[in-house]
Amino acid sequence: MATANLAKVYAADELSLRITTTKAPWLLIAARGRVSSTGWHEAQLVAYMYLTPPADGVQEFDFIARKPDAGNVQLPVLSPISTELELPNVDVENYWGSSVPLRGIRVYAVSNRKEVDVLGRLEARAASAAPMPRSTATYVTPTPDVDVISFEEDIKTLFRPRDVNVMQAMAGFNLHQLEDVRARADKILDRLRTNMPCDGLWPAEDVAKFQAWIKGGMAA
Repeated sequence: MATANLAKVYAADELSLRITTTKAPWLLIAARGRVSSTGWHEAQLVAYMYLTPPADGVQEFDFIARKPDAGNVQLPVLSPISTELELPNVDVENYWGSSVPLRGIRVYAVSNRKEVDVLGRLEARAASAAPMPRSTATYVTPTPDVDVISFEEDIKTLFRPRDVNVMQAMAGFNLHQLEDVRARADKILDRLRTNMPCDGLWPAEDVAKFQAWIKGGMAA
């Protein structure tokens, strides 16, 4: 992937970390922030690489996104952006080497940074009983396998005819065409979380279904 058009987002507003309680834990990192104009896309977290483990035991990431495409109209207003990162089979207790655990996750934007502490499961349970000055990771049990979410049966019907007509007129793509939605899935998800449709956002469960469809491979 070309990196010339990638840059840090303006600000990191929220950072969360979930750790599965499976034998080989997964780290599930979610970041929400703002960019300096409309048109930014393909947000991602890029991990720092280290020659030696950092003294504080914190894994750092840059919160970046692709700048607006040349020639597209952008509005110079702070706009929301978000991304998620899944890291499978992470040995949290020996992340940096034998008996050297992962102590936290830190994300950098242009104007600030956000950090989440990683506590052991017993420490995390004790910490949940009292207010904490810093965010901490949450240990979660993975959800069981569910039926595959498909475009034809689960997603297509969420887009009303009026939504289809508006997007065809404004952006030139069809929300009832699988390939059109696949090609713009991340952008559509961002819009569904913020300002689409214009007469009222989808219920949270429908947005979650669309996100799950993306993560599940966007089945037809």
